[in-house]
Amino acid sequence: MEHGGRFYNFYNAKHMPDWIEQMGGATSANLLDWKRFDNNPIVRVRKGGYDEKFCSDGKVFRDGDHWVMLYFGVGRGGAHVMAAFSRDLATAINKVLDNPELAEAMAAAGQKRAREVFSWSSIAQQTKRLYDSLVK
Repeated sequence: MEHGGRFYNFYNAKHMPDWIEQMGGATSANLLDWKRFDNNPIVRVRKGGYDEKFCSDGKVFRDGDHWVMLYFGVGRGGAHVMAAFSRDLATAINKVLDNPELAEAMAAAGQKRAREVFSWSSIAQQTKRLYDSLVK
């Protein structure tokens, strides 16, 4: 991802032999020379969290005036899509990681939205609406 003349990479890092996967970050000015963030990993597994087994595959994008990071977490009996939103992404990530109740509420909201928007029933309804609008 590029922003303000710098490139940012959010990557998976695995600690062996424990198979603990977390996310690190790095920046570059030229896409050839990279410097890792001093506080890596930037997204860590959290005991008792929705990402207690591992967290990975962070995707970051700009949406208007704020940043969004979506990542994959496994914990609490299943796989979850996690999200963080902020004008300053690093602050948002730390805020979520430091507040299990907030992380749980955001995970529940993300799961609800995913079911509402991406369930097969919802996709069928959206497709029907699209087809209906094209026929008129």
